[in-house]
Amino acid sequence: MPASQNHLMRILIIVLAIAFTVFNRAQAADVKEAIAAGFAAVRALQPMRSGATYSVKVRGVTESGPGDQFLRRREADEIVESKLSCGCGDNALVFLRAVEGRGLKTLYIDSAEVSSASLITCYSGHVVVALREPDPDESNGWTLVDTTNLRIISDHWSKAESSFIAFHNLFWIGYCGSWEEYPVHTPDELRRFYTDTLAKVPPSVLATALIRLKFTIDPSLVNPDGSLANPRVSKFIGMQEQVLKAHSIDPASTVSILLKRGGDDANSTLSFVESEGWVARIGKQGGCNPSLLEYFESYVRQKNERPSKVGLPASEAKNKRERLFIVDATQFTLMGKTFKSANDLETYLKEQVKENPRLGLFITTGGKERTGVTIMVLDTCRKAGVTDIKIDGAPEA
Repeated sequence: MPASQNHLMRILIIVLAIAFTVFNRAQAADVKEAIAAGFAAVRALQPMRSGATYSVKVRGVTESGPGDQFLRRREADEIVESKLSCGCGDNALVFLRAVEGRGLKTLYIDSAEVSSASLITCYSGHVVVALREPDPDESNGWTLVDTTNLRIISDHWSKAESSFIAFHNLFWIGYCGSWEEYPVHTPDELRRFYTDTLAKVPPSVLATALIRLKFTIDPSLVNPDGSLANPRVSKFIGMQEQVLKAHSIDPASTVSILLKRGGDDANSTLSFVESEGWVARIGKQGGCNPSLLEYFESYVRQKNERPSKVGLPASEAKNKRERLFIVDATQFTLMGKTFKSANDLETYLKEQVKENPRLGLFITTGGKERTGVTIMVLDTCRKAGVTDIKIDGAPEA
């Protein structure tokens, strides 16, 4: 080949390489712009609060009831019109509506949480979405987005993945496809969906993801007459073992927790003490329900750097989130520290968020109905910049 042709060939290769790079960057910019638009649409929504009654349109007909009544039942336009979200499913749907018309491929992904409490209630999961530029090979190269916590889980996600990690918990995917073909349309169908999805989790994954909690009752928790200071503890200590046996799960890891007497209220806390190991202080009025089990399991898993990879890219397994705990949301109490007002709690939380922007909260109502004070606590957490909130074991939008 003549020298002039070689020179032209080199120039052509360089031009094509530059064009390819520019094209890829333009595609990445398009996806980022779409995500920003989707996040803006979700931010415009207000979460429906537990215990409150709402009147909204459901497929053209106005209905009144609690937020859970509308799970997976409304169309995107109806959610936007009401400016109210009943959870992660609504948030994902509004996000997808906001990115329509941009030429992107999108996926609606629903999942069940892999935890002992989820196996008990069969009513804990999370919806996320994935999007990418059109491509003949659409198996890889997706951006996985948590449309409730408003963050990117992975920018190199594959449709072959069977699970993902969000707010430090493992979720098993039960549906991945278009919203139009999503098979769940009522709260009852959603519970069956979670049940069916959990049944598909391989035993090896359950054994790796779950941690057996071995409880020991400290003498301080026993009254002089031999009864327990909190009688609900007797049932609680066997709660996890029952569900593990029911599902034939033998966790690879076991953690011992010493249960000690707490205060006379509903507050229960968990901490690691060098001389004693894991120590839980159980409040006399504490509910000792699946929410408390979920807190113990989640907090221990976090400190033990779990869940493990379980088929996820290594970069995703590194996503960690520090989690604080408000045991009784009817009081301004955080990890045993009581605040005099919502302003004091907000100030403290802002300082914590500044140190750890990915901080999350695990809240329980102690088995009580949510009061005005409870709602005030939730609003205070949001004002402080906390976006990852779980209440009574389920994500709070």
